[in-house]
Amino acid sequence: MPIADLEVEQVENNSSLLQPFPAIIAQSSYVRVIYRPDLAPHVVGFVGAITPETLKRYQTLGYTGDERVGISGVEAGAEAILIGRPEFALRVLSDGRVRTLVEREAVRGDEVTLTISPTLQLTAQQLLDQRRGAAVVMRVNDGAVLAMASYPTYDPTNIANEDVRAGALLNRATQGLYPPGSTFKMVTALAALEAGERVLWMLSPDR
Repeated sequence: MPIADLEVEQVENNSSLLQPFPAIIAQSSYVRVIYRPDLAPHVVGFVGAITPETLKRYQTLGYTGDERVGISGVEAGAEAILIGRPEFALRVLSDGRVRTLVEREAVRGDEVTLTISPTLQLTAQQLLDQRRGAAVVMRVNDGAVLAMASYPTYDPTNIANEDVRAGALLNRATQGLYPPGSTFKMVTALAALEAGERVLWMLSPDR
């Protein structure tokens, strides 16, 4: 049964305290750390504990149930790539000694590289200027997403109840529903041109 999460330095500096307790064992595990919580939080997403409602599904996939898994964004979409495989050991205490029956080394998860440009992403976030909405920048030749900003925003390393109430976790670029407006004229015009029809552009008097 897990007791606590410790940094490697903490274990090394206090290893002597664990020696009188052979049933308490420190074992390594990999964690996902968000170094720039201000950069594309809606794209990257966040991790959290496995809920009781999803525990059974994760256990069928080989999870023990105490891992932190992706809840939204790329963290959730690429969960199978990022998670890797945790260390596993089955040990018993017999005659004051710990015997290892089964042991499996941890495997580090793979990396995922995004096409997001940090410079463009931060610029898009700043241009929203605390206005509700979204901004997306895509590369024309291949459709790669270079920036995807949404506001309100949040800190994925410290999600507060206020963020949930304000709808900050909603990625308005991918989850928001908006009428297409005049942008849809490009779709109908292209369809007409492909069908060989003449296109008459009609503009309102104020344009």
